[in-house]
Amino acid sequence: MSKILGDNDIIVIDNLLDDFNIESIRENILSTEIPWFYNSTEGNTTVGSPIDTLDPKILEFHKTQVEEGPQLCYLVYRDGKLLGSSQLNNIRTITIPLQKKFDVVVDMTRVKYNLQFQITNGSKDKHNTPHVDSKFPHMTMIYYVNDSDGDTFFFDKKLNVTKRVSPKAGRAVIFKGDIMHTGQHPINSHARCVINMNFEVV
Repeated sequence: MSKILGDNDIIVIDNLLDDFNIESIRENILSTEIPWFYNSTEGNTTVGSPIDTLDPKILEFHKTQVEEGPQLCYLVYRDGKLLGSSQLNNIRTITIPLQKKFDVVVDMTRVKYNLQFQITNGSKDKHNTPHVDSKFPHMTMIYYVNDSDGDTFFFDKKLNVTKRVSPKAGRAVIFKGDIMHTGQHPINSHARCVINMNFEVV
């Protein structure tokens, strides 16, 4: 049993941060200060893998259920290296309350910002490519920076949708790292922004 998840595979938390810190993170990330990198999805997935290298089961699924679109990314932290030093305060603003709430120490392995843009003719039942963030044991937290549409989808081993979580500024969803999941480009909102954190509990 996990100290964070208990007997659950996925939990949703709406009260991790107060209104001041929710707004502070939103204003900082959705500003001109972030050196975003364009992640082209022409022939690729939103997670950077070329479509023709996908597992055959996911490739077949990709043909009917997946809808990709424009995305910007910013890698903040990976493999013990802080790549975006100006963003350290944002990470601490989220991780310190997480550690206090569950009385744990978290060891971040990767932190990445994702900014997805509107697909006005998109389908509310289609989504990006299902994936796991790492082959190594870990936990994942998705923190929603802004209010938008564009759910996070979770899947079982047969790629059936088991859960959908809607974005809400300040909301966090935490789950076991081996659960297949993916995002969805917004249809009604201009942009969907999340912080993706991979971590271990030590």
